[in-house]
Amino acid sequence: MFQWLNRLLTRPVNARFDVAQTTHTNKNHWLNADNMSARASISPAVRRVIRIRSRYEAENNSWYAGILRTAVNHIVGKGPRLQVLTADPEANKRLESAFCKWCKSIQFADKLRTAVEAYWRDGEVFMMRAERPRNYPMMLDLRTFETEQVASPYKGSILADPFIDDGIRFDQQTNELEFHLYDHHPGGNVPVSTLNGRWYSSREVLHLFRAERPGQTRGLPRATPSLPMLPIMRRHHSASLNLAESAANWGMYLKTTSQPSTQRSPRRTSRKSKWRGT
Repeated sequence: MFQWLNRLLTRPVNARFDVAQTTHTNKNHWLNADNMSARASISPAVRRVIRIRSRYEAENNSWYAGILRTAVNHIVGKGPRLQVLTADPEANKRLESAFCKWCKSIQFADKLRTAVEAYWRDGEVFMMRAERPRNYPMMLDLRTFETEQVASPYKGSILADPFIDDGIRFDQQTNELEFHLYDHHPGGNVPVSTLNGRWYSSREVLHLFRAERPGQTRGLPRATPSLPMLPIMRRHHSASLNLAESAANWGMYLKTTSQPSTQRSPRRTSRKSKWRGT
């Protein structure tokens, strides 16, 4: 009675995924697909190329710059505000006023906007607690560092310690322990040594980045998948403008001295062409 069911269950099923097939039409598209880990695929050299191209487009592409400004204004806005809800209204007011005064003294909102824009454009940003003596007694301040300033020491191999990734020391669970911070930006043009630096505890440094894969310790720009399309947008805009200018330059009109008539005029007509300026 159930023989047909047994035959159906024991019949081999020849099923497969179309995306797993490599053909002559798609082999070039999947040529660069690999099976490397997050740290291996996002190496310092790869991050450097993507980062500098992202900065270049942010400085020359109005659409990309507008996206970054919109994200910064949406996330940070005018800056954070403190609201204290204790039983003493007078103390609440004094604390809120002191926090607002401190934010203005160190330009806290501007620093947050700079940090968020660097996080989106460069893929990561570092912030560190600092002091500003002239703001005594509230001397607390914040310093913002670009990603190039956090890197492994110049001396020694980057492969010597498996728990160090480009200036960040972490444990087996990829929890950040220490950061090696250079005293000056490696790309600076100041007459000082850019190879001096020291290790700082993770309690003193804030690392803002987005980990999209397990084991990832450094970040990539948020626009990485769309970076190849941004130059095409600029080229398309310029091509459209050149096409409109060319169409306007080739304009002409015909002029005749004949009167409107259904019959052919015996007078000789003259045709003149005139260039139109843009």
